[in-house]
Amino acid sequence: MGPICLEPFAAILLEHENTILNKDTLIERVRMRMSQLLPKINENFFVSNDVGKKLITLEVLKEKFEPYKGTNWQVHKLTPEERTRPVRMRLMDSSIRFIQKQIQGQEKAIEIALAKSKENRERIQNIQNERVKLYALMQQQMSYYEEMEPKLMDLIKVMIGNVD
Repeated sequence: MGPICLEPFAAILLEHENTILNKDTLIERVRMRMSQLLPKINENFFVSNDVGKKLITLEVLKEKFEPYKGTNWQVHKLTPEERTRPVRMRLMDSSIRFIQKQIQGQEKAIEIALAKSKENRERIQNIQNERVKLYALMQQQMSYYEEMEPKLMDLIKVMIGNVD
């Protein structure tokens, strides 16, 4: 510090404390006050900016990115393919997610279609069973009618013959 820097301090001291100090005394007083204030300022800085937690976070990040230590991060030396690889990988990931969603939608549609198909098969099977039953019943009725036809014809002849 030079004498020019201390003139404002001397003016303030003269104004407030009515004291005129020489350069050495003024330097000593300023040094003493600064040495009292600096630890408080430093402490307030560390407390207000939460430096402790930030240092812990920094150490955690150092451990996390330890595998990348010594990696060459100079982008200008990379080939165009190496530069665009992260973008292409993200695009491929989004394409894969899109396709997976489409596949999930198609799987749901297939499940619904299979359930409907199963219901329709059961209906068709029930109808087929009913047809077989009805066919058997018709055959039974036809054979009964075929057995009854000669008897009915005889009865008709007898009734017609009795009328005459």
